[in-house]
Amino acid sequence: MQNVELLPLRLGIMPAMKVTERIKAAVDDARRKGEHPRKVFLTVDDGRRLQFELIEEGGRLGQKIMRDGVRKAVPKIDGVEVVWRSPEFGIS
Repeated sequence: MQNVELLPLRLGIMPAMKVTERIKAAVDDARRKGEHPRKVFLTVDDGRRLQFELIEEGGRLGQKIMRDGVRKAVPKIDGVEVVWRSPEFGIS
């Protein structure tokens, strides 16, 4: 019998990246290219997923998001300003 947890990796299906990992990867890639990223543009869906991920992690940031909202609690991620409700994900 096959292990169900390993099945998606064998088929070549990658589990979805977290939004924070996606932001860090994009920022690192831009910095490797010699750019100086200052802003990250998040779609509405990315913003919702980010909020869920940060609340799920818990801690003080999760409590602050619950109290003040994600836009006020998370003005920057990985040193870049967050621009909410953008039409597409990007770094500039």
